Amino acid sequence: MRLIVLLILFPFATCFSQFIDDFSDGELTQNPTWQGDVDNFIVNEDFQLQLNAPEAGNSFLYSSVELLDSIEWEFYFLLDFSPSTSNSLKIFLSLDNLNFSEANGYFLEIGESGASDAIQFKRLDNGSEITLGSATMGAVGSDPAVARVKVKKTENGTWTLWADYNGTNFLLEELSLSDATHSMVGTRWFGFDCTYTSTRTDKFFFDDVRIGIPVADVIGPELLGIEVSDANCFRVTYNENIDVSNLDPISLYIIPNIGNPIFIEEVAGSPNVLNLKFTAEIESGIIYTFCSEEVFDESGNPSSMECEELFLTTSPKAGDLYVNEILFNPISGGSDFIELINTSSKFITLDEVSIVNNANGQSKSFELGHVLLPNEIMAFTEDVEHQIDTYSSLAPENIVFQDLPAFNADEGNVSLYVQSNSQQILIDSFDYSEDLHFVLLDNEKGVSLEKLRATASSNDPNSWHSASENVLFATPGYTNSNFFVPNTEEGRISFENLMFSPNGDGFEELLIISFNLETPGHLATVKIFDDRGYLVKDLSSNQLIGTNTFISWDGVTDEGVKAKVGIYIALVELVDVNGSVEYEKKSFVLADFLD
Repeated sequence: MRLIVLLILFPFATCFSQFIDDFSDGELTQNPTWQGDVDNFIVNEDFQLQLNAPEAGNSFLYSSVELLDSIEWEFYFLLDFSPSTSNSLKIFLSLDNLNFSEANGYFLEIGESGASDAIQFKRLDNGSEITLGSATMGAVGSDPAVARVKVKKTENGTWTLWADYNGTNFLLEELSLSDATHSMVGTRWFGFDCTYTSTRTDKFFFDDVRIGIPVADVIGPELLGIEVSDANCFRVTYNENIDVSNLDPISLYIIPNIGNPIFIEEVAGSPNVLNLKFTAEIESGIIYTFCSEEVFDESGNPSSMECEELFLTTSPKAGDLYVNEILFNPISGGSDFIELINTSSKFITLDEVSIVNNANGQSKSFELGHVLLPNEIMAFTEDVEHQIDTYSSLAPENIVFQDLPAFNADEGNVSLYVQSNSQQILIDSFDYSEDLHFVLLDNEKGVSLEKLRATASSNDPNSWHSASENVLFATPGYTNSNFFVPNTEEGRISFENLMFSPNGDGFEELLIISFNLETPGHLATVKIFDDRGYLVKDLSSNQLIGTNTFISWDGVTDEGVKAKVGIYIALVELVDVNGSVEYEKKSFVLADFLD
């Protein structure tokens, strides 16, 4: 038997492996291995590569890479200074020799032109530098100089550079050129070459390095967010650049109650952001549903159907926002709080609002991002956990951190101002005092003052009462324990309740007499008599009242003691500007639990 051996020769093939380092492993010695001035670099606590040199000089960190004719580089850099010739950066994409004076290759340079500095694309010919192109002038001339960069080379020698000077992933094409002077195939060197003075030895940062075969984009754009940019314009942001040539406003976007946009435009310098202009005005207080159909990215990939809800926020005006509760004398170790309520139908932003204590001149601006929905209540304090733990809040999510002015424990002021055209406009103001507390309280520490009706005049003493004992003496972030809604259908003078029990249980603590008048200028006198006709409380005497207001009695007599359980009579005298007198008499019951 003859054994025949066949030798089949296969072409030699290599398995290309891309170079990736986001420095999340916290070291530089493996996967991949960095060489050069390794001791002058660290991976910082943010898992970024950072220069950390002992003194002024030059540091070069590099690694070997396998390159192909068609290759792509991506990386991020931040220079925490304004670049110059003394503090500059070279990013070598490809070097065939680590001796710069003999090397051939390609690199980027930042730091030649000061304030007008641009990313320079250069070639190295036996150590001689040749500038091939320049990106946007001045784009990396500021402090800091930051960019996320992608460079792509094709087989035919076409080079393209993209950059995002905000450091995000929305890259714009900066330059394109042809150069095939040096071969890119095989083992080459990639690295960061930093030149720095003594004050810049730790100011170079790098991240997200990837070198590999160009990756085709096959995923459509995703809707990141939408906001109202003005009265009839929405601003839409996607996760990648959009091909505006394929946008049809009529078929792509629709918002119920508004319709389709009349035109679409790309935001200058941000090809992933679009402005949609509508004919109808966008109103605050309405939640809009925005729907986007097929939108194409620059690679021709379509988006899927996406919908998102949004609304327009607006700064408050007088009558929109009120101080609704205040704790100015907290328990030992505790913290003050103020509570606001949005009484409008609008979505109120506090971005331009400040809290002022006019009694001591202290002022604090609200933290950005707070929005109050219609009828929403929100409490603000420097110690959120204390308020939640102390008062067992029913709505802890409505208690948020906020620096507050100092509030004296006996009296002071809390005012709300909004910034408008360089002026501070007063929205609401309350001169608080410990004298407004329920007179029979044994201890006022840790007891808040609550507003009885949100839209009542804040500086009317009748508008406030101590929070009830059954809610632990405060209601931060939710409805006040003594809150009431006036009855506007009972005529000009009405009694909100004909039985009340001032016993601290939070239920009908006050006798409330409401006035619903057509014209201003009325004087009200209210006297309380017992069932035998004796005067027990001179509640008000010729008090000037508003057209929609109220007067309350907490059950305390003129002698400063709690009235006994029983039947009482309220006599109301109302005098208008013409001197006409109107009387109203009503009997009611002061009740309490029986022992």
